[in-house]
Amino acid sequence: MSYTVNLTINNLYHQIDIVGVLLKDTDADDLQIKLIELLRSNPSPTNLLMIDVRLLQFRASVTNTFFRASAIPNDVKSLNVAIIENDEYKDKGTITENMYRNNGLNLRVFLDKGEAESWFITVNNQKISIPNKQ
Repeated sequence: MSYTVNLTINNLYHQIDIVGVLLKDTDADDLQIKLIELLRSNPSPTNLLMIDVRLLQFRASVTNTFFRASAIPNDVKSLNVAIIENDEYKDKGTITENMYRNNGLNLRVFLDKGEAESWFITVNNQKISIPNKQ
């Protein structure tokens, strides 16, 4: 296992950058556990999380292990997650996005950080602009 996980917190969202190499399925399991622990110990007040994996190298089987929606606890499923991905993994990202949505997590895959931030602003405004009942 040879990767690093860095958390950055700003006013709108939390950003996790994952850099390195995942070679085995056990590495992916370990990473998923670390991410969940990190999210629980640093909850986002806006429930917006960006995960940048553009500098992470992995095999397809590792991706399947890491992106197991059933392994994600319910308290983490309340997040709106944007994954910033490389062009070469776009098709895999679309499949992952559909799988997560079917399992109750609002996850989108983007190739551009700016597009992800625009989506966060839209999601955040939808939460805030609830009409008052009279």
